[in-house]
Amino acid sequence: MKPIIIYGPQSSGKSFLAKTISMGFENPVFINGRKNKLFHDPWLYSEVNERTDLIVFSDTLARNLRGLVYLLEEQKIVVQFPEKPDKIYPLPKVIVEGDLDKLYLLHNFKDRAKLIECWYGNYFSFQVKSNPDV
Repeated sequence: MKPIIIYGPQSSGKSFLAKTISMGFENPVFINGRKNKLFHDPWLYSEVNERTDLIVFSDTLARNLRGLVYLLEEQKIVVQFPEKPDKIYPLPKVIVEGDLDKLYLLHNFKDRAKLIECWYGNYFSFQVKSNPDV
C-alpha cells in the first residue's frame, strides 16, 4: 500500500487536500509533522489503535522524511504506552503533507509513494499534478 505524499509551496492547498482525502476514511489519526525529532518520540502513535485506517502527517518537515522511509519499510506501527506492554498494528494508509523538496521526493519516493504536487491558486482552487516527472 503506497503512501500519498502531498507537497508544494506554502498556502497551495496541501492541508486542504489531505483533510479532504481523510474524509473518506472512518478513523483517521492526524500527527503534527513539525516536531524536530518526530520519529524519535516514543508516544508518537499514542492515538493509533486497531481501528485506525489512515495516518496523516500534517505540515511535515523535510528532515523528518528519513523516519518515514523506515516506517514504510517496516510496514507496522509500534504503539507504546507508559507502564503497559507495547502494541503492534499493521501500517494503515499514510498521507504526508508539507513544504517538501521536490527533487528529494523524486529521488527517494517516486517508486515508493504516490506524489501529488500542489501549486498556488485562488480560494479553494489549486492545481494538482500526480507523480510529476515520472
